[in-house]
Amino acid sequence: MPPAPQILPVPNPVPSYWLTPPSKHARLRSTSTLPQSCTITIIGSGMAGVLTVYHLLQSANPPSILLLEARDLCSGATARNGGHVKIKTATLAGLSGNSERNALQTYVRRVMSDLARIVESEGMGDECEFELRKSWDVFLDEEEFERIKGVYDDAKGKEEAWTGHVRCVGSDNAARETSIKDAVGAFESEIASLWPYRFVTGLVDRMLVRYPERLNVQTNTPVTHMEEIAQGTLLTTPRGTLTTEKVVFATNAWTAGLLDAFKDTITPVKGMACHIRPSRHVDVHLSNTYNIHFAPASSTGVDYLNPRPDGGIVVGGGAWFFKAHEALWKGNFDDSVRFAAGVERHWTGEYMQKTFQGWEDSAASPDCIWTGIMGVTRDGKAHIGRVPGRTKKQHWMLAGFNGGGMSLIATASRAVAKMVVEDLEYEDVSAEFGLIEGWGTDVERMEEDTS
Repeated sequence: MPPAPQILPVPNPVPSYWLTPPSKHARLRSTSTLPQSCTITIIGSGMAGVLTVYHLLQSANPPSILLLEARDLCSGATARNGGHVKIKTATLAGLSGNSERNALQTYVRRVMSDLARIVESEGMGDECEFELRKSWDVFLDEEEFERIKGVYDDAKGKEEAWTGHVRCVGSDNAARETSIKDAVGAFESEIASLWPYRFVTGLVDRMLVRYPERLNVQTNTPVTHMEEIAQGTLLTTPRGTLTTEKVVFATNAWTAGLLDAFKDTITPVKGMACHIRPSRHVDVHLSNTYNIHFAPASSTGVDYLNPRPDGGIVVGGGAWFFKAHEALWKGNFDDSVRFAAGVERHWTGEYMQKTFQGWEDSAASPDCIWTGIMGVTRDGKAHIGRVPGRTKKQHWMLAGFNGGGMSLIATASRAVAKMVVEDLEYEDVSAEFGLIEGWGTDVERMEEDTS
C-alpha cells in the first residue's frame, strides 16, 4: 500500500468569491531567490501568519522576517470562509458554566476590538468592508430553540454577564425581525464582518512599503521538510533550502504535513461555501449576518450567511448533505475539487427564495461555489504557543481553529508575536491577552489525542 500523501496545500484550488480581484502581490517573490538565512520564518500567509508578521514588525527592534506561502498569497481558509467574527449563542450555551461562557464571549469581543483598531489605524475600513453589525442565530426547530433558550433564561436570571450582549426573540416576532420565513426563535448579538482576503493582503501591501528591508515574501514556495540543526532550523522547499533561527507555524489544517506529531491532533476537514446574487429587485435588504439552525434536518445543520454591501450573500455550511460520507471531507485537504452537484443543490435550488421573506421573485442563484479546508482538533480547541517536543524550543504555532479562526486569530496572533520576541510560554501571556484555558498546545493534550 503506497504511503499517504504529505499534507500540503494542493495546486490550483477552486477560486472563491473573496479572491476576486486578486491582490497585486498574489504571486509575490520579494527576491528572485530564497534568502539563505533569516531571523524568523512564518509559514502560512493567511490571517494567522500575516497578523503575526504585523505584530512582530511593530516590536521595538523589528527582526528580519521571511513569509513563506505554498500557493498564492492568502489563498487558503482565510480567503474561503464566511467573513464574519462571532460566537454562536448555541456554542455559549453548550459550555459548562458562567465563567467559561463569559470568558469566551469576552475574548471574541476583544478580537473584534483588535480588528477594529487595526482597520482604523491602517485606514482600511472601506478597502476591506469592515463593519460592526448585528447578527442573528435563527432556529427553525422549536425543540432546539427552547433547549438553548432554557440555558439563556437561566443564565439571564442569574445575571451572567454574557447574556447582556445577547437578545432573545420568541416565536411571535422571530420571523418578522429576522425575515426568515419559518423562524421559531432567534438570538441577536453584535459581531464584526469584513472582506478577509482584502484585509490580509492590504496589510501585506502596507508592510512591504513600511519595512522593505525587514520583510521578504515568497509565494508558491511550499516548505516540504524541516530539520533542527546547530544553526537553527533548516527548511527545505522546491526552490532550495534556508536556515532560520525561529519558526512560526501558521499552517492550520496543513500542520501535520510538517509536524508529524500533530497527525492525530489537527485533522484537515473540507467544507464549502458560495456567493449568491439576486438578479432582480429584492424587497427586503438584509443588513445583518446569520447562522440558521436547520434542525431537525440534522443535529449539526447550520448555515452561516454574510450579506455583502453589493447585495449578494456569502453562504457556507450545508455539511449534513455530505457528512455521512467521511471520505468526502474528513482528512480531505483537496480544495481544488468541488462537492458533487447533489450536495451543491442545497444552495442552487432557490435557497434564498425559500428561506427569506421578500426574496421570492429575486431569481437569486450562486455565481460562485468553492471549497476550503479547516483544521479541526480532537478536543475542539485551538493549539497556540511553543511547539512541544522540539529540541531547540524555537518553534511556535497558531493553528487548529475548528472553522472559527476569524473569531480567534486577531488577538492570539498578538500573543504569539510576544512569545516569539520575548521567548515566552503560553502561560506567560494568556492572562494578558485573555486567551482561553486549554488553548495552549502541550504534550499532554497531544497524548490524549492518541489514547
